[in-house]
Amino acid sequence: PDRMAALNVSPSQVRQALAANNYLAAVGETKGQLIRVTLTATTDLKSVDEFKNLVVREQNGALVRLHEVADVVLGADTYDQDVRMSGRRAVFMGVWVLPNANSLDVIDRVGKEVMTIRKELPTGMEANVAFDSTKYIDSAIREVTHTLLETVLIVMVVIFLFLGSLRTVVVPVVAIPLSLVGGIFLMQAFGFTLNLLTLLAIVLSVGLVVDDAIVV
Repeated sequence: PDRMAALNVSPSQVRQALAANNYLAAVGETKGQLIRVTLTATTDLKSVDEFKNLVVREQNGALVRLHEVADVVLGADTYDQDVRMSGRRAVFMGVWVLPNANSLDVIDRVGKEVMTIRKELPTGMEANVAFDSTKYIDSAIREVTHTLLETVLIVMVVIFLFLGSLRTVVVPVVAIPLSLVGGIFLMQAFGFTLNLLTLLAIVLSVGLVVDDAIVV
């Protein structure tokens, strides 16, 4: 305020100078047979030096620039949000999986990119994956595998105890792996990925296979 008063500059003049020299407007667009180009007019100030040298007042040939009446520093676009990780300030970047993409493949590629970024970061900066939704999918896959093995074992024991026939035991033991292989093959052919819905479908189909095998 003291510097502004000494140079006879008002806050409204500073605001008007910033508004007049920091905007982005659409002019129109032009297009050909193969390309389409959008035209814009801009006086967008990008660097700290450009803001420092912004003229906020001119009188009798004397120019008053922004750095003469204010401290110009590089800051954030907005201060409405603050991201912290383990109590330290951080920058958050989200990666969303497309509907036709495999979550496990995406997180694997993200992990490789993070490892590459770590090598290029300056001292004191880190890059980490804060949240990984595929951990639940990995846990579900392990649980389904464990459940399938238990199912096969229980079916073998129960059928043999009640029916007393090895031939009857062999039918579901062979049918379950064959149905799983066939189901996975069809998933690959039609572009389905391994996710929570497909895992649920596999569990339900195994139950149907076991039930039908016992009835037959």
